[in-house]
Amino acid sequence: MEQLTPTERAVFVLKEAMAYHYVEIANIINKTEVNTRKIYSRAKKKLQNDLFSAHTNHADRAENLTKSFLDATTTGDFDEFIHVLTEDVVLVTDGGGKVLAAIYPILNKRRVSAFLKGIFSKGSFSGKLYAVIVNGQQGILQVKDGRPVKIITFALDRSQKNISRIYIVSNPDKLNRISIPRH
Repeated sequence: MEQLTPTERAVFVLKEAMAYHYVEIANIINKTEVNTRKIYSRAKKKLQNDLFSAHTNHADRAENLTKSFLDATTTGDFDEFIHVLTEDVVLVTDGGGKVLAAIYPILNKRRVSAFLKGIFSKGSFSGKLYAVIVNGQQGILQVKDGRPVKIITFALDRSQKNISRIYIVSNPDKLNRISIPRH
């Protein structure tokens, strides 16, 4: 995400994480819809190249980070996981207005830590958690009562060692096409 311009980053997050339509994004950033589509396409292309590189060159690191998160959701001890976050980490949730989610992105390591510990204490990670590949990168699928309820993905910083972004999607419209792993 650091390689994107601020406008590309805004368009990408509004489209991917918040599911805004191009017309809405165009109004927010004061551009035309056509220009907004082009900005999104350019941002996605940059990130896909980065994700492929991260996935192929750093798959073991991504798996270890995912395992650290899975361990934390089992024990409630997020300290090891929080340790691998960048100081300026951003956590974005998407409930689609249909399920409870944070309205604004959660900024910095301290606040993300408090948020994760808080939702853990309320049972937010109950159910079955699976390590899965989501859009070419390591992620986590949460299943409860036989239904997907959450997808969690991480973006690594430039060093590919620490997590700079966390995305939690619980929007049922986005989850209804997901097939549940059979283990």
